[in-house]
Amino acid sequence: MQFFDVKGTRSSSSKALDIKPATINDIPGPCGTWKDHYDSRQKVYNAQLIAGLVVLISTITYIKTSGVIFFNFFPPEEPAESK
Repeated sequence: MQFFDVKGTRSSSSKALDIKPATINDIPGPCGTWKDHYDSRQKVYNAQLIAGLVVLISTITYIKTSGVIFFNFFPPEEPAESK
């Protein structure tokens, strides 16, 4: 397979292409209201927030009840003196 012709250029790039330069009119415009988009994104963000809080609270509860970590909320009780 030969990629270069006799002139030393690639044969695929030597063809003239009809390329239209981009203009500002080619940019897509917004469709719909901003409020609808905002409300739909807020639903997603609120669901993520609630899911994160549920995972955090359940993790802390599990760790506290299993005794894996002692949180040191209060000073430890002093041991009773034995005689």
